Amino acid sequence: MKVKLTRGEMLAQWKQRMYLEPLRADCIVERSDGIDLDSYCEQEMRLWYLNLLASADTRYLSPTDLTLTAVVKRIDGNRGSITLPTGTIRPVRVRLSGWRRDAAIVTEISSGAGRRQLNPFGCGGVEEPVALWLGDGRLELFSLPTSEGTPLPEAVTAIVDHGDEVYEFDELAWELLPRQM
Repeated sequence: MKVKLTRGEMLAQWKQRMYLEPLRADCIVERSDGIDLDSYCEQEMRLWYLNLLASADTRYLSPTDLTLTAVVKRIDGNRGSITLPTGTIRPVRVRLSGWRRDAAIVTEISSGAGRRQLNPFGCGGVEEPVALWLGDGRLELFSLPTSEGTPLPEAVTAIVDHGDEVYEFDELAWELLPRQM
């Protein structure tokens, strides 16, 4: 089941799951010179969440469907480009009309699959399309299905960080929390 939490809700869940809550309320003496536990927890949970978005299996995440907002722009060499929204961590699925299957997503142009796309005889074509994630919000698409016109996106989904006020993932991801002893 997907969960969507505000920063305050996430902090409360984080503290409880990391065995920091509930605090005892039966004390007689209170101190005000202690560490700011919330600040430490917020930093730790934010780093955990960003790492989760960047590296976890998609079954633990809540991919965002960008199909209706994605616009393909034709660039030279029978290639296309899609600019994904700010906060996109990584694309998960890309498919254009005319392609026989989803594109293989490559993150390194220097990889074998990336280098083959620069050769018109070695690129994937519509049978094995390739999308190169440049990491700066741009997704370069190789082997557009036609040499004229611009194909429509049939599916574009990505893992998007909506900022530090929103935490969105599948509740299975709680099992990936670091264990404290």
